[in-house]
Parts: sequence; C-alpha cells; structure tokens
Amino acid sequence: MMDGNRPLIGMTMRQELETGRFYLSSAYSEAVEASGGAPVHLALIARAEYIESVLERLDGILLPGSASDVDPLRYGREPHQAWNVFRGGTLIQDIAAEFPTAIKHEQGVPRERPSHRVTFESGSLISNLAGGESAHVNSHHHQALETIGAQLRATAWASDGLVEALEETGDQRWALGVQWHPEVGWGKDNFARAIFQAFISAAHLYREEKISRV
Repeated sequence: MMDGNRPLIGMTMRQELETGRFYLSSAYSEAVEASGGAPVHLALIARAEYIESVLERLDGILLPGSASDVDPLRYGREPHQAWNVFRGGTLIQDIAAEFPTAIKHEQGVPRERPSHRVTFESGSLISNLAGGESAHVNSHHHQALETIGAQLRATAWASDGLVEALEETGDQRWALGVQWHPEVGWGKDNFARAIFQAFISAAHLYREEKISRV
C-alpha cells in the first residue's frame, strides 16, 4: 500500500489529571502503522465543532482502553467501556466486587502473555479473524459488559460467562470491540495482527469509497 494512500486512523488519547497532559501508549500507533494505516492522535477536547471537523477527515477510529472508568451516572448507576455505554448498555463496575465467581481478568505483567481462553460465536467477525472457535488472550480489565447496547451483539465470552467482544448487528460498517489488548502482542501474535489488518483494510475501503463520491 502506498504511503500517500494510507487510511487515516484517529485514536483518542488519555489524560493525566495531575499534569493535564494527553498521552497514549506507542503500541497502538505502531500496530496501526505496521498494518498499513496512518495513526492520528486525537486530543480530548469536548467541543462539537472540533470533533466534527476531525471526524470528517478520518477513515477509521480506534478507541483504546483507558486507565479511567466511564462515569456510572452515564448509565444510570451510582458510583461503586465507552462504546457499549454510548449505545445505551451498562457495565459491571468492578468484577471482583460484583462477580466473585469470575476468573482473573487482571493478569499483571507480562502484559502480552495470554492468560485465559475466550470462545467465539460461530460465523462472527472475531471468529473468522481468529480462524477458529476460541483463542487464548491477555486480560487487563476490572470492569465488564453487563447489558449490551443498541445494535450491538456479544460475539465472545470468557469461561465465566463475561462478554469479551462486541460487533455491530448490521453490515453498514466495520466495527469491533474486544476486552483484551491485541496492540501489545501484534508483533508475534497472528490473531492480533489479523485484527489490525482487518481494521485497516476496512478503513482503506471506506477511504476509497469516500474519494469516489467526491
């Protein structure tokens, strides 16, 4: 793929409250670039004009994991995964406190080491990318999906029943969310590379269609 034809992939950054700086692990950008995309860091500026101006230039969006939690008031809970909440879904705020029979979902280091198995819905996007009905993945989260948001469906589960992947119910766009971190293992993990390559391929197709409409 020619460099000038790389799809632009916007990636939301994180904010360090103590210093006010925006930051993001280099693993996300490296995985996107190695897969043929052009990573673009998105500042966390809550202005509709800025957001609309940036989005109209992008060919794909990557929402990284975050060290901070979604405000539970946004899904009707008192304080005790952004995509699902935006679609009207809810989260288990702390797995250990609310789901004591769960397996360990915070594995620690090394971060790229697979620590548990996930099972996929047959025929789903994630199953096709994995090339099978299950795979071992890493795990670094203390929250989990509870109710699934509108026009989304669960397509992967851990052995304790917790949802590990979401996909769009329709075919109008390429959209995938996973609870593990393929960005930290893509260099040696074929499954992780397949996820990023499929994402960039979909963004490239969207870019070509957008250009053809001009």
